[in-house]
Amino acid sequence: MSLHFSSAFLLVCVSLSLCFFSVLRLWYFDFLWLLGFLDSLEIIVTPRLLIFCVMREFMG
Repeated sequence: MSLHFSSAFLLVCVSLSLCFFSVLRLWYFDFLWLLGFLDSLEIIVTPRLLIFCVMREFMG
């Protein structure tokens, strides 16, 4: 009885830890994707901001 209980407990622990690690990995990859997205957004936005500032200096 106790052997069966301990093996079931071990199985539950392993499955819970696998679920936890898969969720953690998904969050980690989402975080990396978000960082990459922000980097690409910065690459798109920064030159326009620079051009806007330069134009404003020349016009103003």
